[in-house]
Amino acid sequence: MIIHIVITPDDNVIDSTFVLLNSLRKTNPDSKFKIHLIHCDLNNKNLARILAFAKKLKLNIRDYFIAPERLNDIRGKMNSDKVTRITASTLIRCVITETLPKSLKRIIY
Repeated sequence: MIIHIVITPDDNVIDSTFVLLNSLRKTNPDSKFKIHLIHCDLNNKNLARILAFAKKLKLNIRDYFIAPERLNDIRGKMNSDKVTRITASTLIRCVITETLPKSLKRIIY
């Protein structure tokens, strides 16, 4: 069985992302994972670092880029003056189901 994990890092949580991936592998050495990395504002250097680290840990990983305009559309539909404080990583949660393959029945976020 493959366990599907969604992560939505940005450039501010790179170290925490490494800890998460390492912990996932070390505490579940025999499990099969598929990591779905969904991002909007992750720079290319950090994206490459995450992908390389996942490969080193023998974690199957795929990245999905969400255009900032898509998240701005979501912000525009929200009825709150506090919406500017919501991070892109948080807004990405609103598009997880439309981003991932429809065949997935369960994910861990």
